[in-house]
Amino acid sequence: MRIKQSKKLRSKHFYNGKSKVETSITRVVLQDDLSNNPHCIHGPCILWKTSSMSSPFYGCSSYRSRKECPFFEKFAPNKQIHLVEHETHPHLPFVLERQSRLKALETRGEISYCSTCHLCWQNQGELKTSHQHHHVHKGLSLSQMKHPLSILEPLSANKGEAQFHFTKLTMNVIMSWFKKNKWKNVLCLGAPSVFEALKHENLGARALLLDIDDRLASFYDMNEEWLWFNMFNNHFFLGNESERTFQEFLRSASSDLVIVTDPPFGGKCELIARTLNAITQYWRLYHGILRVPQIFWIFPYFMEHQIISCMDNLYMADFQVDYTNHKTFQNGTGGRKSGSPVRVFTNVDGICLPFPENLGYQFCAPCEKWVSPNNRHCDICGSCTAKNGETYKHCRKCKRCVKKKFSHCKLCNRCALPDHPCNLFRDKSIADPKRQ
Repeated sequence: MRIKQSKKLRSKHFYNGKSKVETSITRVVLQDDLSNNPHCIHGPCILWKTSSMSSPFYGCSSYRSRKECPFFEKFAPNKQIHLVEHETHPHLPFVLERQSRLKALETRGEISYCSTCHLCWQNQGELKTSHQHHHVHKGLSLSQMKHPLSILEPLSANKGEAQFHFTKLTMNVIMSWFKKNKWKNVLCLGAPSVFEALKHENLGARALLLDIDDRLASFYDMNEEWLWFNMFNNHFFLGNESERTFQEFLRSASSDLVIVTDPPFGGKCELIARTLNAITQYWRLYHGILRVPQIFWIFPYFMEHQIISCMDNLYMADFQVDYTNHKTFQNGTGGRKSGSPVRVFTNVDGICLPFPENLGYQFCAPCEKWVSPNNRHCDICGSCTAKNGETYKHCRKCKRCVKKKFSHCKLCNRCALPDHPCNLFRDKSIADPKRQ
């Protein structure tokens, strides 16, 4: 999972006394075909529109901060786009060298991996000539190289995104779902920890990892295991060769297909959903079927409205996803009082996804799904209504369940925090009661 750390572009409203802050809102202008759009080094650009600019513009699909990707071109409806040759990603030569070195590794002999230039080798003389002042992992075995997440440092220093990986407990729960349902074909969009676990759990499942982290070229075969991919514009950096590998994987996935994705939290849901829908259409076309893949989209609970707006066949499973190296996104000391805000959005029946009872999770018979320890079934609403890990209460005036700390305001005719300024809710675009 990667979390964008770039400047906030979507609207942000909060109140502290009488203060209210609003920043520019950036929206995606959805297009059916991106192939004729200008390209940056991350593939076809996206057409964006902001509240602070009068006309749309083309910008990078992955990075909205121009420090990370400076591409910018104004959109003019009557202007023919001047298509230059697609820019080659500057990391391409290094990716190919990493892959070449990986394939040259012998079964016997110690392996060194450089975290500075992301290369591996077995010729120990190279350490003295090229990597003297680099951070080098020495004495690695071929078996250890098959567990890259224990070697790679998370991209926490990168200004555009930071990486976090699932805890062992979270991974055990996810793997238990695969064991129970006996899925055979798994496509990981990101989610390298899920991919790595599937490779070593001996579940009889084939897995393919599509990820933008080019360091993986030192660990995974690009013809069988990992494809260099941008999930926001459905772009393969190595072009036709990677597309053929991807298509062959889908063609051979006749029995089932599971897609697991843990996108950057700052990524636009519309773009992620479009890629998921495109993969679904490819799979259905190859096999002439009407059913859809099983999808697991890991994202914060407060993005539920945006996700369901894009993919209304998904629902939010009430399992709290924890991460190893982010104290907010985990339970225990230093974490949120009500636990991690990250959930799993899926189209798999809740009865097929058991949660650990020893952690207080419980099965709700009326809802036919598992819920978190503090979630209570509301007979009036007819569902387990809590979203954030706390227990909700029912407001008869609002005719729905709300957070316990909310109280009903007669002037606003809705529930809100006791110290809220009543004029905050006059603008319906700021706070929609249905999205609390």
